[in-house]
Amino acid sequence: MRYFLFHQGVDIPDYIIHCINQINIQDNTADIYFCSNVYLHSDKVNFIDLNSLNLPDFNYFKNDPNPLWFTSLLRIFAINAFAQKYGDNFIHFDNDVMLYGDFSNIKEHFDKKNYITPHKDTEFAFGFSYINNKDLFNDLTNNIYEMLKKGEDEVRRLTGDQIHEMRLLGYCNNGLIEPLPIHPKLGNIENIIFDPSSWGQYVGGTHSGIPPGFIDNEQIAGKIFLENKPEIRFDNKNNKMYVEYNDKLYQLFNLHIHSKKLNSFNRYV
Repeated sequence: MRYFLFHQGVDIPDYIIHCINQINIQDNTADIYFCSNVYLHSDKVNFIDLNSLNLPDFNYFKNDPNPLWFTSLLRIFAINAFAQKYGDNFIHFDNDVMLYGDFSNIKEHFDKKNYITPHKDTEFAFGFSYINNKDLFNDLTNNIYEMLKKGEDEVRRLTGDQIHEMRLLGYCNNGLIEPLPIHPKLGNIENIIFDPSSWGQYVGGTHSGIPPGFIDNEQIAGKIFLENKPEIRFDNKNNKMYVEYNDKLYQLFNLHIHSKKLNSFNRYV
């Protein structure tokens, strides 16, 4: 499979290396494209200079003290630029994600659509995504760009005071995104579910220092966690994650580790 990773910053954090290594462990045919303004010296990736992409210029979030918000939004346009130039049929997720499966084994179950993990009722998050229709993704990106042109105040009014890329993906979706199953209660694909962030936050805590056991009841999966405490197992021999729900095991295909301690989660017990 092809993978597209995106990073904008002043250096390459260690957790990105763990993310890349885990992709190669799970998928021995992985073809990883790493798009960044910082060169990554690695024979495990195909480097794409961020400045070489024809991305729109917008001031949305540029004055925010946290550069993450602008970078996360810019990433949507980088994904689209990659899809238009290199074609669809690739996986994308955040750089603090650990992969626990080979998507090629289940790809036959997916249509010519774009699949992203739902986060909240009004949001999608790039815990995991499969971009498989570049035309529809281009439509989605154009919808978001038209929203940006309205300005932050108007976007805040339209989206209910949330103007980040997760809410923009949800608001501009218009049927252009297919939600991936994120909890066994909500369905599965060949007994597989995906993590938008909730599972990773529960077992690893958050970036702000909140310890493991964190549950956000505004998240779709988080609401279910309050009903049934998550039970997660790691198969150390096969490097796989499993969730037990109603006395049945489901494979957890990825973990979105907000704490950025990815090196701890190929040995999680």
